[in-house]
Amino acid sequence: PAVMGHGPSAARAAAWAAAEDASALELRLVAIRGERASASGDRSGPGSAASRAEYAPIGVAFAAAPRIKSHWRAACAICAVVATTVACAVGAALAGSAAGAPHSRGGRAKADITNGGIELHGGCLTAQPGDACYADVAWAKYWGVKVRPDWYPGLTSASTAEDFQAFLAKGNYTDCKALPCRVGAAPPTPSPTPAPERLRRSGPCKTAVFGSKCYQRVMWVMHSGVVNHPDWYPGLDLHSSFEEVQMLLAQHGEDCTAADRPCPPEKNPFPRPVTLSTSPVCNSLKPAEVLGLPDVWPLSPSLQEKCFNDMHSVKLHGGQQKEAWLVKEDKRSMRGRNWCWVGFKEWGCHRTWSDHLTWSEMHALAVQSNMTLPTSFRPLQAPELCDVRRNGATRTWTADERARAKEWFDHSVATYVLSLPTSPRRWRAKQCLEDVGVKFTYSDGFDLRQPGALERAQSEGFVPKDFNFERAQARAYTEGQNMASAGSIMGTVGCAAAHFSAQRSELRKPAAERKPITLVFEDDACPELDFVEKLWSLVQEELPCDWEAVSLYSRCPFGRCVSPRLTRVQPDMNEPMWRCRHGVNWGFQGMIYRTDSVESLQDRWSPVVFDETKPNCLYLDNALAAISDQVVFYAVPAAQSPGFLREWDGGSERVDMNFQAAGLSSTPWHSCATYGCNPIWKPDVKCQCNEDCERFGDCCHDYQAHCKAPKLSLYCFSFMMANSAEQGLLGLQANRGVGIFACDSTNVFSDTEITLGGGGGRMLRTTWTVEHTHVEFSPVDNSPLNTQIFVKVWEKVFDLGLFVENDWTVKADADTVFIPGRLVEHLRPDEEGYPIGRSDSLYVMNCGIGLYSPLEVVSHAAMLRFRRGLSSCVDEGVSDWSTGGEDDFALRCWTHLGVGRLIDFGILDDARCGGSPSPCTSGKVAFHPYRDGNAWTTCLSQVQR
Repeated sequence: PAVMGHGPSAARAAAWAAAEDASALELRLVAIRGERASASGDRSGPGSAASRAEYAPIGVAFAAAPRIKSHWRAACAICAVVATTVACAVGAALAGSAAGAPHSRGGRAKADITNGGIELHGGCLTAQPGDACYADVAWAKYWGVKVRPDWYPGLTSASTAEDFQAFLAKGNYTDCKALPCRVGAAPPTPSPTPAPERLRRSGPCKTAVFGSKCYQRVMWVMHSGVVNHPDWYPGLDLHSSFEEVQMLLAQHGEDCTAADRPCPPEKNPFPRPVTLSTSPVCNSLKPAEVLGLPDVWPLSPSLQEKCFNDMHSVKLHGGQQKEAWLVKEDKRSMRGRNWCWVGFKEWGCHRTWSDHLTWSEMHALAVQSNMTLPTSFRPLQAPELCDVRRNGATRTWTADERARAKEWFDHSVATYVLSLPTSPRRWRAKQCLEDVGVKFTYSDGFDLRQPGALERAQSEGFVPKDFNFERAQARAYTEGQNMASAGSIMGTVGCAAAHFSAQRSELRKPAAERKPITLVFEDDACPELDFVEKLWSLVQEELPCDWEAVSLYSRCPFGRCVSPRLTRVQPDMNEPMWRCRHGVNWGFQGMIYRTDSVESLQDRWSPVVFDETKPNCLYLDNALAAISDQVVFYAVPAAQSPGFLREWDGGSERVDMNFQAAGLSSTPWHSCATYGCNPIWKPDVKCQCNEDCERFGDCCHDYQAHCKAPKLSLYCFSFMMANSAEQGLLGLQANRGVGIFACDSTNVFSDTEITLGGGGGRMLRTTWTVEHTHVEFSPVDNSPLNTQIFVKVWEKVFDLGLFVENDWTVKADADTVFIPGRLVEHLRPDEEGYPIGRSDSLYVMNCGIGLYSPLEVVSHAAMLRFRRGLSSCVDEGVSDWSTGGEDDFALRCWTHLGVGRLIDFGILDDARCGGSPSPCTSGKVAFHPYRDGNAWTTCLSQVQR
């Protein structure tokens, strides 16, 4: 527990004691990293505490990653292995390099400069065990140089400890201030060009790192917040950089503190001028890549079985239960699958969707989560070449380079945006591309929910005429394809057809008017502001002339790095073809195609995509990667930051369509003829615009009055004691407009009338007074005996009457992380007889032990009955106030009044109900208890991701 960052403990003390022995040095370094990372939080650089926190070994850096369920027993076992296997080597190496120093462990003697030391205030000083510099040197030598070799020019893991100390001291990066004695060779001088700018400090700064609360908040704002709540973040948009977002959050204290002032963004990863090629579509001087076989990870059956069992035990324990038959199905479908590799991908890459992580970092995540094994297997060969975050940084483009890039782009690239005509995302895509200065054409997708759409796609040649939709759908639910949870394949088939149509868009023009490169964006992609310049330099400098397709943002890239920004994709032979080698090279948000090769490419690609026996190949990225030994497919690794584009979180039309077609969701899809008015709009036909049209002032009919589906509404309230932790939690929620403050109507009740929120927050609520009486606690389970108070609270609720205006009433405790939007989806009426809050008298049974107080949900009709019968429940003594709390009273009163119950155990995640509320990733509506503000916001961040 101490090593995993859980504060002072006996284990930590033992680690310190053991460190007195040089052979246990590494264990000591691991034990102190958590302390010194926070103590030195204002510093960043090679070997610094901040960098150690960012790139610490397995079981340390990612222990606090909020979306990874903590399996402490397994993680501690891994830590023990790491500590014991490297301890002797590290201790011996460092002790050996210090053995000849002209001072002993107990004292410091001046160095004799004739021994090769460099004089500093009359001497030199080699770091010794116990020094802050010693920890920095050890980290840099045995871990830092492996994961960030670009930070240590001229050094390798074979360099001496003195070499590392000299480098760190000369760069003024860490606690190493003195130059070492007995340096074997002149220490390298830090190069001003390759060293990241965030390491050159003009005052304290700290760019947030993966796993921190600040990082999580920044990523949410970048991909979702600025899209869905632009008014919350003035001055930010989809083009804002990570550092700009962090700066604003730090100023307002939203998970980033004043100490979290970001460092300047990294610039000029390739400072040389762009070398122009004689060809507009490639670097004519760069030879085609000759590749060997892709890397394979061979494992024994027993290890495969271990990984399979570990994965499924975690899924069951984490509340993601599968039916027994499906587990057996997975077991039978093990043939040809490498389950340690599956765990590596799923828990390393697929769960860090928006993060710019390298494969080595993703592997550490998966190992720490006990989902895979330590291995030398490399999904991306030669990763030091292109699996590097800084390779996606922005250059300082000259005016001449910008002009040449624009001229090249205008003459060589035809841009298309793939979107459904009914999608509101068309306008956001339009804004993003106009900001970048890119002219584009919409390519309309295929909405297979519409009658005749599949037949039209077949007649136009984008879906084979003999494709049997029903057979492919049935196959998707069998043979371990794992597609049943995604609903129908309708949206996936439509998406594939739409991409094939967009790829051919340029071929519909006369040959003389075609541009040689076809660029296709999905409508949730937003290119970076220097996208044109980056694409120009990529094509002119790095792209071989044999290319047919390039992904500009590829997650989980598999193959070989062939240049600083490009991977040559290869088939993942660790996955069977019947599964379409699923799980790597994900991402078609931005693709370029060689226009004159599109027909030939589709001739090889389409038969694989529409193979009914392999429904996972309907995912175009899977299919193209699976046949990358037959097509020339390159990709830009998503580890590069910020890279070419970002994907904003606006939901997925494909996923929505799949769920709706399977009857798994009642959320209506847009009924617009198009997004806004167009020539086919008919004035006498209603419902051609939606509420998003109104927001942009582009509505051709009063959709709000005539067509908008009625919204299910919530009235939410909470009770708190003044000057308590509850007040702090509710004030936090009020400032952010979350929890009960995200409901349609809200009240907070207290024993004293006070004001919540304000102070720069975006919401202000005044509580209503309830007379306070002393609260005793149950001798049975120590729960509060608070029925008397809550009877008064309910009376106040009835007096105010806000519940009458809403479909459902929700009482939420202050320490409950409550997501109203999820509750609305649980309660939404549908054609299968789900309750209607206005007419059905019901409460939600949220826990196997009965009604549990953190979240109580009651329908409108039940509230009317409760208002009429509350006094009778009190008079008739339906519950014993001396032994039971307010939830026991409410349950018994509602039963007494004939209120029905709706059993839904998917609402509350609480240990008392058999749940596992930490981390907050189960998809439930509420998580309890989170009594500390930091823990509360961490949980909310996990939910929002």
